[in-house]
Formats: sequence, structure tokens, C-alpha cells
Amino acid sequence: MDCDAYELLDQLAKRPATREAMRRSALALELGRLAFDMRSAAGLSQAQLAKRLGTSRTVISRLEGGNAGRVPGLDQIDKIAEACGFEVRLEATRMRPEAGAETAEVARFRFSVTSAAPSTAEIPPRR
Repeated sequence: MDCDAYELLDQLAKRPATREAMRRSALALELGRLAFDMRSAAGLSQAQLAKRLGTSRTVISRLEGGNAGRVPGLDQIDKIAEACGFEVRLEATRMRPEAGAETAEVARFRFSVTSAAPSTAEIPPRR
């Protein structure tokens, strides 16, 4: 069977479980990039951010790389934003028309990041 990588990905994407895993991986990477961008804009190292959040540098590194083993929750992203002096706003639009709807809107997620002065206070970890 002669198959290139793109054909293999297309075949795998047809499987619901694989498609869901790919979607979650893409979301984890996107949220990791957001965390990285906020930390970088605040001029913080991974160690400094970890200290503010009461976690380890390794946790921050894995999250930013999208390989934390799970998609970070919005509460976690919000804590990172606050520690870096940002506010995160989430917008979602309808992906498919509901019964009676005339048109479908394109799926769109937008993270608005509003800058504020980076906090120097440590944020206690949530329990």
C-alpha cells in the first residue's frame, strides 16, 4: 500500500475518535500559544510565571507546548492572563444552523487579550 502522510491523515480524520483527538490537540496548541504570547508580552520567564501561579516551570513549559496531556481549562488560561496582566475574553459563534435557522455561521473562536500593567503579586493557587 503506497500512501503518503497527507493521505494517511485524511484517512485517520474520517474516524470520529481520531477527529476528536486531532481537534483537542489543535485546541491545546492554540491555548498554549496564547499562554506563551501573554507570558512573553509580560516579560516573564517560565519560572517567574510558575512562581506567580504556585506551580512548576515544567507545568508552564508543557502547557505552552500544547503537550500537557490535556486541553487547559479556561480558568487556567484566565489565571495565566491575570498573572501576566491581561484579561481574556472568549467569543463563540454558531457552527451549524439550528432548526429554523436560515444560514450557518462559520465556527469562530476569538480570544481578545487586553493589556494591563503586569501584576507583581503572587496569585495563590486555586484548590
